[in-house]
Amino acid sequence: MKTTITIETDNRASLDKILDSFRKTKGVKKVERLHSERIQGVPVTREEVMEDIRCSEEDIKAGRTITNEELRKRIVTW
Repeated sequence: MKTTITIETDNRASLDKILDSFRKTKGVKKVERLHSERIQGVPVTREEVMEDIRCSEEDIKAGRTITNEELRKRIVTW
């Protein structure tokens, strides 16, 4: 079973503590940082950019992609 949790905050330190806590929890297989988790106006570190690239490359290799045309079709349904 896959469960997705969305957290909305303007406190970067709190978000980092929450993510670290999930990473240490037994039974949690994967904690992903998404670009949308970033707080607007807070600088992005090189490590965060490299992690985003690594995750994107994994998604591409695993086939977790869609075409531009498929994206356009989905947007129409929003």
